[in-house]
Amino acid sequence: MKFSVVIAAYNVENYIGSLLQCLLGQTYSDFEVIVVDDCATDGTAKLVDEFADEFASKSIPYQVIHKPVNEGLSMARNTGLESAKGEYVLFWDGDDLVEDNALEVIAGALDGRTVDFIVYGYTEDYYKGDEVSYRVEKSPGNYFAKPLVHAFPYITKLEQQTMFGYAWNKVFRREFLVEHNLRYETITHVEDILFNLQVAERMESMLCIEDNLYHYINRGQERLTSKYLPEYFDLQKKRFRAFLALQNQKIQWAKETNQPISQEEIATWQQQVMETMAAAYFRTFQSAITREINHGTSKKDILAMAEREQNEPLYQQLRDHLNTESKMAKTLYAPLANGDFAKAYSRGKLICFVQKHFAGLFAKLKQHR
Repeated sequence: MKFSVVIAAYNVENYIGSLLQCLLGQTYSDFEVIVVDDCATDGTAKLVDEFADEFASKSIPYQVIHKPVNEGLSMARNTGLESAKGEYVLFWDGDDLVEDNALEVIAGALDGRTVDFIVYGYTEDYYKGDEVSYRVEKSPGNYFAKPLVHAFPYITKLEQQTMFGYAWNKVFRREFLVEHNLRYETITHVEDILFNLQVAERMESMLCIEDNLYHYINRGQERLTSKYLPEYFDLQKKRFRAFLALQNQKIQWAKETNQPISQEEIATWQQQVMETMAAAYFRTFQSAITREINHGTSKKDILAMAEREQNEPLYQQLRDHLNTESKMAKTLYAPLANGDFAKAYSRGKLICFVQKHFAGLFAKLKQHR
């Protein structure tokens, strides 16, 4: 069997039927579907059970696992992985959609090769009511990492475009995951990118497919990326440290093992890593301030938090690498890098106002961050 599609399902009764219809309509047939019901409290469990006959009629293996205890997204995916039998595993979200030829395109791009890690393009669909108000297409381009050393600067470029961190636009070779005992960490945020970094650290091959095969659906619902999490900034910093550790490890490997990459290319790679992480760090720092304002935290406490952060090693490491060529970076993130936290707080208040009163505009502005 070529593919195992694992779908973690929690309270998605209004959406998961559409995704399952996409799977029933695939132009490629050598795959299985594993739905992991993470103790949904709505009608998700009943709905996914009802699809069994439809998949059986098309001879597509279909399994629903009803977990006895809600353990969250990471454990649901890990449960699905343990039951998977395909050569490759995909982790799709129950409230999104895929192109009917998604699996066929991936199989064709593999072209008989064995690849540990695959990235493909996707579309962000922003809905207003029942209609798509606008969409953003993101493609990693066509790329095969040979020699492997060039994959890691490429990963930095993917991270610049916010394409590296998700699970749902990736494909993983199952035996590779089993061999290295790779599993999703049980945390409330950033589990996707931490898993992808583990994969990247150990992989021996990477393939990128330019086709936009997945539809990330934003219907204005609250997702973990926007709701208040007390540990939000700490978890984000965990991923920044992990990304820097991986890239610095690979840069050192490139220098010490005479890899086919020039010193000039390594220097550019190092610069891109630092600028990419600085942009992500200060963007997240500003987001943390905005979230605290929305949560009702006092200005005094927010400014105190910012001042404490100024003394942290990660802040000190990245503050001089923030590229302020873009108007957005200069306006929103430069005050943080310069230690002007009062101005950053004022920017946060403005962001809160736009979020509340002009949600569509805010979503579009985020695309140019």
